[in-house]
Amino acid sequence: MDAKPGDKAYALLIFLPSDHPGMRLELDLETASFVADADVLFADPKHLAELTWLSVADRVEVNGSQRLVLATTPDPAPNVSNSEKKTALQWRVHHAWRAALLVERDIPLHGQGLIFTGMCSGRANHADVRLQNISGLARESAVIRPFYASRQAYWEKRLKVHTGDTIAAWLATWQRFHRLLCELIRSERMPRILQVALTSQEAAMSRRELEFRIPDLVRAAECILALPRGRVGKLFAERALRIAPELSSHWYFGGPQVEHDLRALYDLRSECVHGKIPFEELQQAGEAGAERAARLECLAMELARRAIVVALEDRAAHDALRNRSALESAWACGAFPHSRWEWLE
Repeated sequence: MDAKPGDKAYALLIFLPSDHPGMRLELDLETASFVADADVLFADPKHLAELTWLSVADRVEVNGSQRLVLATTPDPAPNVSNSEKKTALQWRVHHAWRAALLVERDIPLHGQGLIFTGMCSGRANHADVRLQNISGLARESAVIRPFYASRQAYWEKRLKVHTGDTIAAWLATWQRFHRLLCELIRSERMPRILQVALTSQEAAMSRRELEFRIPDLVRAAECILALPRGRVGKLFAERALRIAPELSSHWYFGGPQVEHDLRALYDLRSECVHGKIPFEELQQAGEAGAERAARLECLAMELARRAIVVALEDRAAHDALRNRSALESAWACGAFPHSRWEWLE
């Protein structure tokens, strides 16, 4: 079906399967997230089925009830080409994807995000919005299911604890992170070091082998921890626990050994960078070794995520995050990290 006069450009991110119908979220004035079968959004419900260029794998990804993110162009949008609109919209739903990687989840996020672009009638936050066509398809970086999520011990522990991980709380946190990211990018105030940390985390999430995933996660955290040249794992662990003291009480990997495990992460990252395969060797050493590799992976993921969140929310520190020397100085004089009470003032 062809676009009609007055239709607006859209980008639709097909996000992940969901069991929470009705949980709708307004990410911003022209971006909404909700759960639906993508087919129902089209003016012609047969449109997706009739797309001959959509691969079998892509059809599997879009099948069934999914969490969707829909962004439409502000109206009016004069003097902006369709190509520029499409690019801006793709970035807006990409920021939603990135923000989701920063939200704590007991059930790890994984999968392949797909982004459709085209023309639509109505606005993202209106229930009567209808997609008129699909003119393009892009793919987000795949998020690989973590190794620890394959471990029986992980799920046994999860069943024994109540973490308060509700869909409403998850959506509210996701909305906050999305708005912070969009604000920094729109105003061209995204700190360079924070950008590198986000990129490192995204790269890590797309890696299957722990020898590549864990070093990228440690790098993401170290962007924020900013160790001076020549300092080793002891300071890495100290700063990690200062920026995220809750790691010690985490229901899966927490305990008095966490500081030792953080030092180990720093050292094992170095081994991986120099061509060794310590996590593969751990997994081959039996059940205890495999479980240790899983716990270290989970610890690295949580440290990277929490370090980035602190840096993202600590607006007073954004000037220091623009270059490494300023951040090292801020750590040295106690100007970073600020307390959460200071962020809220």
